Amino acid sequence: FDSFPIDEKKLGLLIFDVMGHGIEATQLKTKVKASLGRLKELYLEKKAGFEPLSPAALVTQLNQRLTEECQRLSSFVSLFYALLDLSKNRLIYSSAGHEPPMVLRKAELHQLIEGDLLMGIDKEKIYGENIIEIQPDDILLMFTDGIVETLNSKDEEFSRKNLVEVVEENMHLSSSEIIKKLLSSLKDFLKGTPLTDEFTLALAKIK
Repeated sequence: FDSFPIDEKKLGLLIFDVMGHGIEATQLKTKVKASLGRLKELYLEKKAGFEPLSPAALVTQLNQRLTEECQRLSSFVSLFYALLDLSKNRLIYSSAGHEPPMVLRKAELHQLIEGDLLMGIDKEKIYGENIIEIQPDDILLMFTDGIVETLNSKDEEFSRKNLVEVVEENMHLSSSEIIKKLLSSLKDFLKGTPLTDEFTLALAKIK
């Protein structure tokens, strides 16, 4: 997970997951981080050939940079990138096959549109983007599939439903406190069963 300010009212939010395990997955993860770092520099400097407010263009260019390495290692990448624009109260986002994040608003739940093709399959793929309006106290929940697919001793998945329930019960708390509640709930769910996959979990509370 990474976040970076674009200006006083705009923030970039990014989460990704590499398919598989072992040396190949580790190598690809390193490549993704390096490519992201370089592209982010160009993005912020407005030298990447596109406007610095286009999640679709960033995801498209990153896919072009990663496809050869993905195919060489026979592994692929899911990625979600969003621009949080507080000046216009909206979230602009693009997804390459990533687990759909959620926006929680009091009694409402908005699941963001499911992601497009995974990165590394088609170098010529042009990714699209979507927009959702946001309000103060909205919560953006981002995660990799490792947490929702985690199994306990009864082979039950932790699931998106459990994630939502914990967040809804604790929306009055700060972001860090909600994360602690989520991890505590996962621990109770597992009851000592070891994790079989790593995961990333990130939460942003709109002010």
